[in-house]
Amino acid sequence: MKIISTRFKDLKIIRLNNLNDLRGSFIKLFEKKNFFSHFKCIESYMSRSKKGSVRGLHAQKGKYSQEKIIFCIQGKVMDISIDLRKNSKTFGKIYKKILNSKKIDGLFIPKGFVHGLIALENNTTVINFCSNKYNPKKEFGINIKSIGLTLPKTKLFVSNKDKNLPDLKKVIGTEKYAIVNEDIREGLQNVIVGNEKFANTQIKAEIFLERLKESRNAFLNDFLQPQIKMVCKNMGLKSYPVAKFEEIDIKDEVQFQRVITRLLEIGILTPEQGIESMKSGLYPSINSLGEAQSEYIEQREQGMYNPLVGGIPMIQSPESEANLELQEEQVDIQRKTAEENIKNQKVQNKKPQVNQTPQSSGRPNGTTKIPVQASSDKYGTKSIQNVIYAIEDLQSYAEDSFKKHKKLKNLNEKQKNLVVNLCESVICAKEKKQWKRSLLGCIKNFDKIPELNSMNQILDIAAENNLSDYPSAILYHSTKL
Repeated sequence: MKIISTRFKDLKIIRLNNLNDLRGSFIKLFEKKNFFSHFKCIESYMSRSKKGSVRGLHAQKGKYSQEKIIFCIQGKVMDISIDLRKNSKTFGKIYKKILNSKKIDGLFIPKGFVHGLIALENNTTVINFCSNKYNPKKEFGINIKSIGLTLPKTKLFVSNKDKNLPDLKKVIGTEKYAIVNEDIREGLQNVIVGNEKFANTQIKAEIFLERLKESRNAFLNDFLQPQIKMVCKNMGLKSYPVAKFEEIDIKDEVQFQRVITRLLEIGILTPEQGIESMKSGLYPSINSLGEAQSEYIEQREQGMYNPLVGGIPMIQSPESEANLELQEEQVDIQRKTAEENIKNQKVQNKKPQVNQTPQSSGRPNGTTKIPVQASSDKYGTKSIQNVIYAIEDLQSYAEDSFKKHKKLKNLNEKQKNLVVNLCESVICAKEKKQWKRSLLGCIKNFDKIPELNSMNQILDIAAENNLSDYPSAILYHSTKL
C-alpha cells in the first residue's frame, strides 16, 4: 500500500498492491498502521450502478462532516470532488480521477469536500467507508451539471433529489446570499409599507426579527465561530472566546412608550390611538390608522388638537401663518445688505458726506463691534457701550416675553433669530423708553411690525456716515444717554 499526495491538501490517492495467482487476486484495502491512524470507520456502503448513473455531489455540515475512503471494485467511475474549505488554496477547485477495477486505486477524501461519481460502465460497484454517521438533515449538495466540468458523452441518470441541488455559484459565489438578502428585503418591506402578508405591524416586526435572528445564528455557527476557534488553535491557545449578538427585544416597554409619545407629539397618532397602544402594547393597524387620521384632521382644523414639533405648533391657523410670513419678510428687509456693508466699512473720523444715499436697513455681524468713533465727537465710547448693554437687556426681555406669550419652554434657532431681528427693528423705530412697550405689542400682534419704520434722525446718520440703519441707530441712541 502506498499513499500518494495530490495538489489538494489532505486529499490522497491510495495505491494498492494486487497479489495475483492461479486462483485470482488478493488485495488489502485498509491498514491502520500505515494509513491514517486517526481514521475511524463508522459506516460503510456499497453501490452498484448502471452506465451513466450519477451519485452526488454530497457532503454533510458541521460536526456531522465526514472523511471518506472510496474504492471501485468493479467497472469504472469518474470520481469528482470539490474543495469547499474556506481557507484552502484550492477552494472551489475540482479534483477528478478515473477509478476502475483493473487497477484498483482508492481515494481518501477529507472533510470539507463535496463528493460524487458517474458510472462509466454497467454493474459498476463502489465501496464507501465513512468516518461519521449519515444525517439527512445535515446533508447538502451541488448539482453536478453546474460545476463546468466536461461530463461523459452518455445519457445521465440523476435522482430527483440530486436534480434539485443548487448550482455551484449559489454555494460558493455571492449568489449564496441571495435567499437571505431576499428575506431581509421582504421582511423590511413588510414591516415598513406592506399590508398584504400580515395585518398588524407588531406581527410583521416580530416575524422579520425572527428571520434576522436565524441569519445571525447561521453566520455565527457556520462561519465566525469556526474561524475564531481555528485562529486560537493555530496560536496555541487552549481556550477561545464565544461570539454572540446582542438580543433584539421589541417588547421593551420603555422604548415602546417613547415611540408612542413621539408619534403623539408629531401628530401621527391620535390621542385615542396613543392611549390604546400604551394599554395594549401594539401599534395600530394600517386600516385603523387611516380611519382615525381622517377624523383627527377634521378635529384638528377645529382647534381641538395642536401637536408640537420641536417646540413650535405644527398646525397653525391661516391668520397666524400669514402674520408669521409677514413678520419674517419685514425683518429680512433689514439684514439683506447690512452684512456686506459692515464687512468692508468702519466709521471713520472724517467730515460728513452729504451726497450719500442711505443704505438699506439691516443688521451687521457682531453688534458689539460698533465703532467707538464716528464723524462727530458727540459719539462717545462709553455711551455706545451703554447702548449695547441696553440692547442685550432688551433681547433677553424679548426672549422671555416671546416664550411666555407662545407658552414655550425654549426657543429654536429660527425663533431666536426672529426675536433678535424684531429687537433691531424696534431699536431703529423707537426711542429707548418706548422699546419694551413697542416690542411687547409686536409679539402680541404681528400686524404692528410693518409700522416699525426707521426714525428720520437715524436715516440722517446713516446718510452721513454711509452706514446701515442698525449701527446708525446705536450711534443715535448713544447721544440720548
